[in-house]
Amino acid sequence: MITLEVAGKRYEGWTEVSIFRSIELISGSFNFSATSQNINLFPISAGDACKAYIDSTMVINGYVDTVSVAYDYAHHSISITGRDRTADFVDSTISTDSVKEFQGMELIPIIEKTLADHNSSDIKVINQAGDISAVFPDSEVSTSPISQTIFAFWETYARKRQVLLTTDGFGNIVLARASTALAPIVLQNVVNGTANNIKSAS
Repeated sequence: MITLEVAGKRYEGWTEVSIFRSIELISGSFNFSATSQNINLFPISAGDACKAYIDSTMVINGYVDTVSVAYDYAHHSISITGRDRTADFVDSTISTDSVKEFQGMELIPIIEKTLADHNSSDIKVINQAGDISAVFPDSEVSTSPISQTIFAFWETYARKRQVLLTTDGFGNIVLARASTALAPIVLQNVVNGTANNIKSAS
């Protein structure tokens, strides 16, 4: 069961749902479609805080970006799109009057300081990349032009530590790195097999 929670109420029965998250993206996205007999009474609006669940697992914690309506003589359809709350940092720029200086700081404190400067200290920075405690010397990139997006600014530092910036289902920032551990499963698709866990591939 896939549900969208807005203002504490969960909505289900969607005609179409897509939820996209990738280790290569810092922000997940979603699209929910529904039909409505009276679009004027539709209870969800652009800008609403929302959470998307698959059964009891939260997979998106963010905001509704757009609510689009299409209709003909017989039907009204509504499409809701939105993104993880980390999308704010994909859209926003470093909003200061002067260039910020970050000399002598580590990657995580740089991200946390930027979050605090943009009133987002409730977003956690979760380190799953191992030891990245080395400080950035003055000879490395240590300033940000005001026109640069916050995410691009973070990524400049993350690349120097071979770290990917992604998100979890709760809207937090995850620092990840390729693992050397082997998963205890085998991916397979055997014709007429009974233990296939790949339905299709190309």
